[in-house]
Amino acid sequence: MKKIILSVAACLFAVSAFAQLNIGFGYHGELHDFKDTKDSKTEHYDMHGAYVGASYNFCLTGDDGFGIAPGAYFSFAGDIEDKIFTRHTSVDIPVHLTYSFNAGPGLFFAYAGPAFSVGINFKQKWMGDNPGTDDVLIDWYKKDVGILSRFDLKVGLGIGYSWEHLLFNAGWEFGALNRYTKDFVQLTPGSSYHLHSFHAGLAYVF
Repeated sequence: MKKIILSVAACLFAVSAFAQLNIGFGYHGELHDFKDTKDSKTEHYDMHGAYVGASYNFCLTGDDGFGIAPGAYFSFAGDIEDKIFTRHTSVDIPVHLTYSFNAGPGLFFAYAGPAFSVGINFKQKWMGDNPGTDDVLIDWYKKDVGILSRFDLKVGLGIGYSWEHLLFNAGWEFGALNRYTKDFVQLTPGSSYHLHSFHAGLAYVF
């Protein structure tokens, strides 16, 4: 029993010895795909903003090779069109499988894996056309609205390069779930709403 405990402790120490904390920020974009009926054409709109967050990369095979990188990221995106101001904030919690190899003075890496996404708010503000007209503010995640779900399961993939204490990465996150609520889909069969995101940014490696 003592040998087993020591072996497990040695493995944990070996993994932690090749673990890296990354804290980063950068550009965050969103692509919203939706259709309101089964036969309607899919429509798109995009928003742009920023993200900030951190991940912890556990290198399973030493300095390079395979690893696992759980993390947490906060993102904001917004857009103004035809006097309608839209803003969306969310938190993504990815668990990525990574693979890295030596390339020049640093490490090139690629990653893929799932991410659990939680929307914080998704607000649209219609600004009044005439003086004295009240603005209209709607949060599509509110229960009394009942159209969009806060939750999504995304599939992410991307690439990056790490050198010394700097890390650059870029990637896509594809929303796998229909974000329209069940009640809305029952009213309009065949409707769908998918939210995809993409990013590019820098991180500091501790």
